[in-house]
Amino acid sequence: MIRPQNFINIIILVSTILNASTQYSSLYLMEFENINKDFTINHLQKVFPDLIKENYAFRTDIQVEYAGDIEPYLSNDAFVGENPALIVNGRYFSTGKRVDVELEAYDIHTWELLEKKNFFCNGDDVVCLHDAFLIAIEEMLSPHFVDDGIIYPNEDVKLSNRTADLTYSNTTDEPSYTIYEGVQNNIFDELDEMATYAEFNFDINQNSSEHGQYGDRYFREFDFSSGEAGKILSVDANTTGLIKIIDQFLRNPYNVEIGEMEIKFNKYDRELVDVVVPVEYAVKNSLIQDLLLNIPHEKLVNSSGLVQLKFSNSDFKFDPELVEKLAYMKYQVFPVLYFTSEKGELQQVVIDTWKKKYSGIEISDTPLVRVDNFSPLFSIKPSSNSIQMNIDVSNLVTIYQFSVPYNTFGKYTKLSIKFLLESQLDRYLSVTYSNN
Repeated sequence: MIRPQNFINIIILVSTILNASTQYSSLYLMEFENINKDFTINHLQKVFPDLIKENYAFRTDIQVEYAGDIEPYLSNDAFVGENPALIVNGRYFSTGKRVDVELEAYDIHTWELLEKKNFFCNGDDVVCLHDAFLIAIEEMLSPHFVDDGIIYPNEDVKLSNRTADLTYSNTTDEPSYTIYEGVQNNIFDELDEMATYAEFNFDINQNSSEHGQYGDRYFREFDFSSGEAGKILSVDANTTGLIKIIDQFLRNPYNVEIGEMEIKFNKYDRELVDVVVPVEYAVKNSLIQDLLLNIPHEKLVNSSGLVQLKFSNSDFKFDPELVEKLAYMKYQVFPVLYFTSEKGELQQVVIDTWKKKYSGIEISDTPLVRVDNFSPLFSIKPSSNSIQMNIDVSNLVTIYQFSVPYNTFGKYTKLSIKFLLESQLDRYLSVTYSNN
């Protein structure tokens, strides 16, 4: 078996063989392109450039900067000076669980394509994405950087065969390409052996525990962070995390954008004015990202933008009261629109709900207007073996139209929108089902 120090020597040999005539000391990073706009992996647009910057942070002889969008750099005069510089561009797309990543390195002055790399991993395999990406970057960029003259620390490289593919393409005709292919094969053989060796020793260490004798007492220490005991702890952590996110869904799940309001006289009654105001609703992306990145789940996405997440009972401990609350849909909120004057006095209230019991109600002589426009963008349904959450990631644009007395707003109004549970609004309005 080749040991890690021999592996480092191989890496240095490869860099020497492939060292191009132009050596670069500057590197610019562009944001990666999410080709099929899969929001579940949208964060990789910035994660990949950040990994490159962190990877070369120790190289004081190489300047690494973010380049931003590509448009400013299409001109030949975009970068002044003659110092050689590289620019890394990349893109990725998802197909089911698989994520394909493509990397390209260009000369920043000539836009000559110097190297190109491709690899793919499962989208939920963070280790594979991290390790395969850094290996691809090292192989692509190292031959073009100035010699750092640094003796690298003796570190084990761990990469299992989760990396399904890692390919190499060179745009220049170099006689050493065949030699490189042979050395590259040795590198990946070494990586597989080292990963197997490391994982084997990891299993041995996890199965051991401290025990012995102290005076007339015998003891043994137990580590519950792994094995079946570890699963119990992970279930508790999973449950706490999911309940926290569900609580945020129940309290304030939506982003809201209020458009321009139009007011004009009613064509049939000059004592009334017609009010039109568009409002756009969308489920908060931060809540969706928390679920996808931090909570164990099964995911299904259809072409219309509906995301279905299933949280299995085997990963969580669901409280019976929570299950009952979700089963009877006691969590649904609906928007209430408040119009107030400059002094904060209530001018008008609009309740957006299908429930007729809110019709014909007044607050301090201010009549409430009930409309039925809003459709919830998420639902939570418990079953015997899981809790399922359906999330519509599209935006809902609602046009509110209603008529009020012409002097309701005067010269000024402020529109505020608050989401309330039915029980909250009932307590506030003292509504009973006699209003139905």
